[in-house]
Amino acid sequence: MRAIILAAGKGTRFEGKVKSLLKINEETIIGRLIRQLKSAGIKPIYVVTGFKAEKFLELPDVVLINDPLYHTADNARSLKVALDRIGFEDTVMLDADLLLSNDLIPKLVNSFKSESISLVDLRTTDPEAMKLVIKDGYIIKFSKEEGVGSEVCEVVDKERLKKIYDDLDNIRWWGVGPNTTRFRTVEVNPNSKWMDVDTPEEYKGAQKAFKDE
Repeated sequence: MRAIILAAGKGTRFEGKVKSLLKINEETIIGRLIRQLKSAGIKPIYVVTGFKAEKFLELPDVVLINDPLYHTADNARSLKVALDRIGFEDTVMLDADLLLSNDLIPKLVNSFKSESISLVDLRTTDPEAMKLVIKDGYIIKFSKEEGVGSEVCEVVDKERLKKIYDDLDNIRWWGVGPNTTRFRTVEVNPNSKWMDVDTPEEYKGAQKAFKDE
């Protein structure tokens, strides 16, 4: 099993800084993900870059894939650039600004059998977040108006990834396309933590939340 980390975005609220290279406990956010993936035995690890791609050149133990037109589209394009190069395989999908407790990638990977699976947190209550409508343990719909919780990250099986690829020219965000429902779900552990770092305020919160990890 391999991993793709999407890291091409500009992160406009960070005044020119690459947010995935900001540090938590002297470790960059993306460096933390890479360490966690390696500890779970996931390889190879591909990182799709765009904005300030040269800043990623010193990342260890990864394969860099540059999306030269990252500024013209959202992450669906970046995933297409990666799949055009590396093809299809069971894949852990991660955004580069994601912070996870050390137990969560093993929880996701060990729960994967053969069909696509999403790590979900049903405790989250952000009214602006994309929520999940779940039936019989499977995501059947993404919605801002109904549902519960949030999706954290996924393992996408090879055959589903082929179907997602066919959608990528027609959508902005790969994770909410027509072929990203019907993923089986596994819930985060009760004491686990995770955060998307989308704003400077969230980064400050992450520094406090993860200071002991």
